[in-house]
Amino acid sequence: PRALPRRPPPPVENGLAKFEELCKKAGAPLASTSSGDMQRLFGSLGATGDRELGLTLMQGAAKAMQLAEYFSTGSLDEGEWGHYALAMDRYTHFTSPIRRYPDIVVHRLLQEAIDLGPGAVEAPPPPPPPP
Repeated sequence: PRALPRRPPPPVENGLAKFEELCKKAGAPLASTSSGDMQRLFGSLGATGDRELGLTLMQGAAKAMQLAEYFSTGSLDEGEWGHYALAMDRYTHFTSPIRRYPDIVVHRLLQEAIDLGPGAVEAPPPPPPPP
């Protein structure tokens, strides 16, 4: 079975270097530029109540990120399915109005799986070719 998740690739190194410099200037140095360390930094700023600094650094981190892309799970190794910024191994997303077609694809696939019922192993027949 294939899925159509959406994932942002890891950030570009130049963008990470700029983000790291921004953190240093703001007095919030990173332990590393791993996504986990970035999440811990944002969490610590939230705990100290420094909302403005947290928002500024989140904007800086967002600039370092690459645009997300849809992919077929058969086209990438499982180790590449993650969401860098959220530090998650697996991620899919179908809530934005600008991504309506993938929403429909995901919902149709989910409905087909529900209709097949528990333990079903057969996939629905493919649609007929266009005339």
